Amino acid sequence: MTAISVHAGHNPAGKTACGAVGLLDESKENRLIVEEVINIMRSYGWTVYNDTVDNGSSQNDVLNKIVAKTNAHSVGFSISFHLNSGRNDYPGDGRIGGFEVWVNAMNKGKPELAERIRTNMRGLGFTDRGTKISKNLKVLNKTNAPALLLEICFVDDRDDYDLYQSVGYKAIGKAIAYAVMNKPMQEVEMDKVTGRVADQAAADGNWYYYENGQIVNKTTVAPNENGWWFVRDGKVDFTYTGIAQNENGWWRIEDGKVNFNFNGTAENENGIWYLVDGKVDFYYNGTANWNGTECQVINGKVQYVDTGKDENKTDYLWPLTGYKTISSSFGSRICPYHGQEFHNGIDIPAPSGTSIQACAAGTVIKAECSNSFGNNIEIDHNKTSVNNHLNLSCKKKSSVCSLISLRRINNPITLGIMIPANIMSKKLIRTSTLPNALKTEAMV
Repeated sequence: MTAISVHAGHNPAGKTACGAVGLLDESKENRLIVEEVINIMRSYGWTVYNDTVDNGSSQNDVLNKIVAKTNAHSVGFSISFHLNSGRNDYPGDGRIGGFEVWVNAMNKGKPELAERIRTNMRGLGFTDRGTKISKNLKVLNKTNAPALLLEICFVDDRDDYDLYQSVGYKAIGKAIAYAVMNKPMQEVEMDKVTGRVADQAAADGNWYYYENGQIVNKTTVAPNENGWWFVRDGKVDFTYTGIAQNENGWWRIEDGKVNFNFNGTAENENGIWYLVDGKVDFYYNGTANWNGTECQVINGKVQYVDTGKDENKTDYLWPLTGYKTISSSFGSRICPYHGQEFHNGIDIPAPSGTSIQACAAGTVIKAECSNSFGNNIEIDHNKTSVNNHLNLSCKKKSSVCSLISLRRINNPITLGIMIPANIMSKKLIRTSTLPNALKTEAMV
């Protein structure tokens, strides 16, 4: 937000060096428009200086005093308000003379601001006469700040007069003020806004979150006309990059804004996650790359990150390459054999003969066929915490063990293993495939 200088060109009506007079009086109407611009912009917290001169002894004296007043401030722009003349179309010919902007060069943000003002004036019905260059206008050449001179319409054109009277100086002032502030003309009625971020910053520079027309101190992800934003404690946090939640899911945030084009892995304070189109995919099971390492993903969460140090590895690899479906998840379930029960693992269906790899480095401490698990092995991973996401994990003597079993749940068969006695206490490498003898032929 920056300060600007505005002024009505010419002395007041009836004085020497006053503006053009026809169907409209330039020195009256430009002052009305200037006051409206000032009132609107100040209501949004802008600093606006009114450098209009009412006591010039001549046209040149008026211009010199305007330049001196403007240069007394440090402002982003100086804007001079005028009404044009020269069409001499008092009866009206059905054509609007229109609006134009004058600058001394196409630089320093002047063409961009001129285009915004012209766009808003076109929206009111005024013919767009364009942005024009003049090297001979004192208010454009002598002000320190970049300057624009606006010619609102023609005082001596019936069609311009009719449009001006229909639109009114207040609407014209709003169109110009909003263009300077770079605000959309179609404002949201904030008393009706709910679950949204405001479409413009408040006077203090913050972008607030509203529910039922009131600012709400809430942390969420919410939209406005410019996108979706991370809201922390009721206002957009442009410093945040990570993953944040609203009622529709968890989203990738970059510099406060949702990136719907993001695909891959990202982290927040709860872990590392797999995202598709900017949203965490909690249904994804498989692998994904994280910092150059191929990682296992279970229900959208990255389970393993290779740090190069075994003691820092707290998660596990997916035991099956190419098979990602979970037929029965961890937690409460209805078992076809036991009814309601707590399932202390996950089931992964795969064809007979599928190779299985150890979920983490460890030692085989049990290999057996049981009524509960069928043919199975138990591997001691020498961990001190239990990973509840992998198939039939268990805790034994304060260290984590993974139990991989073969069971015929339906036809065709799920994956399984057969364990010969001679692999008992065999050391396993984390990424290695178990011996061929650990396949499912015997159970099919």
